[in-house]
Amino acid sequence: MPGSSLRDKRSTMFSIFASSASEISTQTSEIRQLRDGLFCIPWNDRTSTGRRAITDLGRLKEKILSCVLNYYDDLDGTGVTLEMRIQLTEATKPQEMLVYATKDGIQQKMTFGDCWTACWEKRVTLCACGGCTSELCCEDCGEPRQTFGFEVLIDLTPNNGSTSVKEGKLHVLQHLSNLWKDKTLSDVTFHCGEGKSIKAHTLIVSSASPTLAAMCQNGFEKGTDRIIPIKLTKAHIFENLLRYIYTGEVVAEEDADLEELLIAAKEYAVESLKQECAARLSRYLTVANATRYLITAHKNNSPKLHEAALDFMSKNARAVSSRPDWLDMMKTFPELRYQTTQLMLGL
Repeated sequence: MPGSSLRDKRSTMFSIFASSASEISTQTSEIRQLRDGLFCIPWNDRTSTGRRAITDLGRLKEKILSCVLNYYDDLDGTGVTLEMRIQLTEATKPQEMLVYATKDGIQQKMTFGDCWTACWEKRVTLCACGGCTSELCCEDCGEPRQTFGFEVLIDLTPNNGSTSVKEGKLHVLQHLSNLWKDKTLSDVTFHCGEGKSIKAHTLIVSSASPTLAAMCQNGFEKGTDRIIPIKLTKAHIFENLLRYIYTGEVVAEEDADLEELLIAAKEYAVESLKQECAARLSRYLTVANATRYLITAHKNNSPKLHEAALDFMSKNARAVSSRPDWLDMMKTFPELRYQTTQLMLGL
């Protein structure tokens, strides 16, 4: 339907609504407190339809005002995603929380962007009609699946009782940052373009990047200086990739730098940096860059940016499809042509 979001068009969504206010509901879900600050929200259902209301948040209401969980099939049909959108009290910050979700015995740490998310590979058991493709219910006969379920753990005080551990981590991070700044005991030099050389430590860069590990190990005799040419990545982009490895900081002065940093992260297999770049680029989508970002996501296997670009393009179809880069994409990437046109037409 016009105005529907990407997920409305491609998935059926199921919700649990948790609120301290009273809600009309045929059933209620239970929140269990496992210890001080640690809570468990189970979602188990056979019919997998409707809304579950939690009318009593218990001690959770001190930190959380409301919570909505959505479960849907991913766009490519190979996975499922659980989203959690929560309204926090003013005193609570997302950075202060740890959230894990379990499905079919597989636990994932939920990551935070505009909401908390976790993904699993799809596991489908056919019903008697033999025509099912959804985990939730049969698309042919409408019969519900076997009981599906999630278990969400919310830790509101992950650092309580572990101050010394936290201080120890900060101590290590500070030393890594100092090594990045001072280059003390560096044992490898990367020669980039533009006449720039960057010293680093083989053990540190190798632990973060399998690609850099292979480059540091191959073709060097023991006791000789390791000098590695970097030909395909701009000097300042490669430097920012190394900076992230040492400090966890994502530095990009312009959106174009952030896009190139995502490409470099994919090239050198630094997955966490690629995810962070994708999350940021998803927030900077415009009519002028949406097509380019979709192509970048497609080339560099970035589902998060791919989905965000498609969602933006579906909502701005007329403006995006009138641009020359859109027409170029339609000619060059037939696999994206079919996907985007179907989406924009609402099929």
